[in-house]
Amino acid sequence: MTTRNCTVPARHAAAGPERESLARRPALASALLVRLAEWTHRARARAELRRLSDRALSDIGLSRSHVEREAAKPFWRP
Repeated sequence: MTTRNCTVPARHAAAGPERESLARRPALASALLVRLAEWTHRARARAELRRLSDRALSDIGLSRSHVEREAAKPFWRP
């Protein structure tokens, strides 16, 4: 019986780091989805505040100028 010297092809030699990268992808995708949901919520909340009347804003303790400053921010900025 003879034994053959079996070497790992080069494309499989980097499987360790590649697998690690693949393992992080679901976490990255999940974090991205969370961030997109935050941005969407923030943009909708600002638009909703902008639609409120001055009376409604007064009832919740906000001024029109405060709402306009908040609504003018980009969606990604808290």
